[in-house]
Amino acid sequence: MPAPAPEGIRSLFAELNVRHFGGRLREPVVRMSGRLRASAGMADYRAWAIRISIPYHELHGWDAELSDTLLHEMIHLWLSQQGRPSGHTPEFRRLAQRLRCPRYAKRMPPR
Repeated sequence: MPAPAPEGIRSLFAELNVRHFGGRLREPVVRMSGRLRASAGMADYRAWAIRISIPYHELHGWDAELSDTLLHEMIHLWLSQQGRPSGHTPEFRRLAQRLRCPRYAKRMPPR
């Protein structure tokens, strides 16, 4: 399956935002990245953006992984928006567990 269209990702963000954050998470810019290979996604707090790895999702499947990746990065942004430490802190881990969001992505093969 090819990468979803931007409006599909915005729609998924809106759905996850309402379900898990009461619609209160400020919408980030979502960018697709062909260069991001070390992880499934990345939150950028300064630019208020989420980068989604194209290589990761092409390997592991867009349908299978995109929702988990987006939710994982949304947790980082939510904590940042609340003025909380936003790394993989104990608070992050508790929230991820409560939302049934994987803490880690699947591995990428070495280059």
